[in-house]
Amino acid sequence: METVHCHGTGDPKVQYAKQLVNAADGGRNVIFYEEKAALLKKYDQLTRQLIKAADSPEAEYIHTLLDDRQTCMAAIDQLDQTAGQILMSPALKEQLALISLLESELKQKLQSEQQKILSNIHALKKEKNRKQYGEAAYTATSGLFLDKRK
Repeated sequence: METVHCHGTGDPKVQYAKQLVNAADGGRNVIFYEEKAALLKKYDQLTRQLIKAADSPEAEYIHTLLDDRQTCMAAIDQLDQTAGQILMSPALKEQLALISLLESELKQKLQSEQQKILSNIHALKKEKNRKQYGEAAYTATSGLFLDKRK
């Protein structure tokens, strides 16, 4: 899994956000915006990995990715609380819009996988019931009949 560092990025979007923040609050929250941009980038990457992993049977790996995304979101919430506001800039809005599209794609994939799994479970239940019914009918008629009359 790729690690994304939260400090020192030369991303033009982050630079633009810095300029906006510097104009708005004298530069006090620039580091918060950089941190949030880096965390959103990490969240984006984790979401992309989840979309790829949804096709593989590695459930443990998916669980780890979901946990990492949750940790990332908690860090973003904490960052907003520390800043005393919800940090937002045009660059961050653009990142969030892209993430929203990825979230929709991920949701569709996971729902599709869920339907496949539910169909498999239903088919297994039908097979089990069919086997139990068949075995019960067979065992009732099987066996030897011994005539004990003389």
